[in-house]
Amino acid sequence: MTRSGGSGASGGLTVFAMNLDWALEDHEIEDMFARYGEVSGYQVVSHTAKRFAFVHFARKADAERAISALNCSFWNGRILFVSKAKPNHNLERFLANLQEQQALRRRMKRERSQRATSAAEHNRVVVLGMPFEATPKDLRAWLFDRMPDLPTDTFYDVWVCNGHKQHRSMRPCRSVMQAAARFAITC
Repeated sequence: MTRSGGSGASGGLTVFAMNLDWALEDHEIEDMFARYGEVSGYQVVSHTAKRFAFVHFARKADAERAISALNCSFWNGRILFVSKAKPNHNLERFLANLQEQQALRRRMKRERSQRATSAAEHNRVVVLGMPFEATPKDLRAWLFDRMPDLPTDTFYDVWVCNGHKQHRSMRPCRSVMQAAARFAITC
C-alpha cells in the first residue's frame, strides 16, 4: 500500500528510509522526520516484504541533518537506514515491476498447485527389487498380494527398478516398465 502526504513540492531534498517497523503509523513516520525540519511531502510503501518511505524536506540542510541523525539508528527494535533518494529513482516503475513480480509469483504458485493436482490424479506405484524375468502378469500378482485394497478400475503409473543404483533416482530402468506402464489392473 502506498500513502502520500503533503505536497511534495520541488526544491529541497528527498530522503529514502528503509527497514521501517510495520507497527509505525504513517503519521509517526512523518513526525519522526519532522523533528529535523519541515517535511513538505512523504510517501510510505507498505505492500512489500520490506516497508520503506520517501520523505521530501523543504530545505536540503534539514534533510541532511535527518540523514545524519537517523541513519543506522534504532526505531522499535529495528535498524533504520536513511539516505538521499536517488534523483533518477522512478518509484512508479519500481512499483509496476514489483506488481509484475508478485503476479508472476501468484501465477507460478497456482500452476504448481495445478501440477500437483494433476499429478495426484495419476496413481504412481514404484516397485523396487523386481527380478529381470518379471512379466506384467507377475507384476499385477505382486501388486495385489501386497496391496489387496488397490482399486481395480484405475490406471497406474508403475515404475519398476531392479535394485541397481538407478532406483535412487526413481527412473524406469527395465524394459518390463514399458510393458507394464499405465496398465489397467483387472481381475
